[in-house]
Amino acid sequence: MAKKAFRYITDGTFSLEDVRGTLSSAGELVDRPSGDTTFVPDDPSFPTTVFRQDGTIELEAGASGEVRLATYLDRLASWLGVSVHRIED
Repeated sequence: MAKKAFRYITDGTFSLEDVRGTLSSAGELVDRPSGDTTFVPDDPSFPTTVFRQDGTIELEAGASGEVRLATYLDRLASWLGVSVHRIED
């Protein structure tokens, strides 16, 4: 199944350090040498998410995962304490 990459921004600021505990309780965080952080949720139906240094959030979802993607985005926004909005390519 082909996956499609999606990019998002938030409507506010958040500190990844401040939400690290919340995210860690829902999955694994991996800091990359580039300064980006990858989040792998415990729920395998949720996509791996990359928090980029430029403030964008990237994730991949399969075509059949659109409903789970919406659920994940709601949960991610709650974990971060900000709204998440898709960047149209």
